[in-house]
Amino acid sequence: QPTSGQVQIKGRLSSLLEVGTGFHPDLTGRENIYLNGTILGMKKKEIDLKLDKIIAFSGVEKFIDTPIKRFSSGMSVRLAFSVAAHLDPEILLIDEVLAVGDAEFQKKCLGKINKVAKDGRTVIFVSHNLNAIENLCDNTIVLENGKLIKIGASKDAIEYYLSKENKGISGEIFWTKQNSPGDSRVRLKAVRILSSENICSDPICDKDIEIQVDYWNLEPNKRRLVSIHLLNNMDQMIFSSSNLSSSSLTYDKWCYQDYPIGLFRTKCIIPKNLLNPGIHSISVFINIHGARDIIIREKKIISFEVKESSSYRTEFFGKWHGIIRPRLAWNTTQLDK
Repeated sequence: QPTSGQVQIKGRLSSLLEVGTGFHPDLTGRENIYLNGTILGMKKKEIDLKLDKIIAFSGVEKFIDTPIKRFSSGMSVRLAFSVAAHLDPEILLIDEVLAVGDAEFQKKCLGKINKVAKDGRTVIFVSHNLNAIENLCDNTIVLENGKLIKIGASKDAIEYYLSKENKGISGEIFWTKQNSPGDSRVRLKAVRILSSENICSDPICDKDIEIQVDYWNLEPNKRRLVSIHLLNNMDQMIFSSSNLSSSSLTYDKWCYQDYPIGLFRTKCIIPKNLLNPGIHSISVFINIHGARDIIIREKKIISFEVKESSSYRTEFFGKWHGIIRPRLAWNTTQLDK
């Protein structure tokens, strides 16, 4: 029952809220199809007609007469989703269940959900999978502590949700030595974004973007490795980079020698004409000299918004698809007359 208020439903409702809901562990997969289908409101004749399709979609044909308790969680969710999807409900409620399946099954499920929605039925899809939400849902609701805080087009709702997670769009973030991230070995002083040598929270995509990381080294005679992760507004990793020579166009001598006590700045350049417009965030890491000896891990510590350039809007005015938008060298030659 709802904590308060009322829920009004018009039409047959099918829900898939948890792996194996309505399954009996001692019954076989086949028997559980009938049990679960009955719980969801299907008649035996209806299950008989759809049985082969349900089994085929689930991909567990070889084990369908094995007790469910022998199934892995992935196999259980495949079968559970397959039963719910073939109920042909007017309303389909799905809560995070796709996180259990493998990539191939997730793609299969998303296709089925998309088909249900295009058939004019209602799909309520509860998820943190932002790509799936953007691809499947026209409208999205953002909830916080059970309260509605945003409703609108999926793209707008996703950007709002991510903006609440980000540290805020800013060209610079800095700390005092006492309250800064780190420990007795290293502490961050500042992270900043620069464009045309100026601190900038909204760099233009056709100009270089400089990332500066300032930090106090408090432990002498130790090496320090600085790296960043760049993410887009869908939390997709665009790239990672560090001041190791294997990932840098320039040689940074401090990456390979012991640090004295003092204040240091490590910086890198994101080349122009690489990023697509939109909100991006940076995670900063400082290690001793490898991936396993991390000292500082600050995720999405600063965000900035890459702005469109007028140079891109002289010939094409549509949406540029893709995580990045590099300018590549193109050329055409005539091979035959």
